[in-house]
Amino acid sequence: MKTLRLHFLLFLTVFYLAGCESVPEEPGLSVLWQSHHRRLDELQEYQLSGKLGIISPEQRQNLNFSWKQSAESSELRLTTFLGQTVLNLTVTAQGTEAITRDGITHHHSSPEALVYELTGLILPVTYMRDWIKGLPTAADQYTLNETNTLATLNKRAGSQRWNVHYLGYQAITPTEAETLPLPYKMQLDQGNFTLKIMISKWVLNQ
Repeated sequence: MKTLRLHFLLFLTVFYLAGCESVPEEPGLSVLWQSHHRRLDELQEYQLSGKLGIISPEQRQNLNFSWKQSAESSELRLTTFLGQTVLNLTVTAQGTEAITRDGITHHHSSPEALVYELTGLILPVTYMRDWIKGLPTAADQYTLNETNTLATLNKRAGSQRWNVHYLGYQAITPTEAETLPLPYKMQLDQGNFTLKIMISKWVLNQ
């Protein structure tokens, strides 16, 4: 696996995340936290895409990503800026499957362990289905901002301590009668590893 991870690092091309910030920040849309929390909890089917900025002592890289969420599964796809697939990950109640760019299929009970094994990336995949929409599931602590959307959360998972900062929201209109503030800019820190997320597109199925 070390050879595969080395090839992964060589496969990526470096460029700055700041040059990809194409989504304008919306004016603050105030919500009532309890009702907003409930709405996010009900939101079980959605798709989003954007960019990941990866910063660690070993690398400073950028990837495109897409996430497809349903009640039964989470699907994460990582690609280079040229559109070349790095990893296709599918998580279900039965386990985790990943297909790498060489077409080989890998299985593991833990999505975090499988992603790290194949790419060297530290990703809290299990929690991201909720964290990415601004829902502090399993958080040890969290804070709200002035518009009553999620501002920060922290979570200890084993030996890892995740600190998540929500740096921007965008107004999404799933129906003509509803406007929902969802994250477009986040930063996740774990030790000396930083993951910057820029979401350029949300598609809600409910």
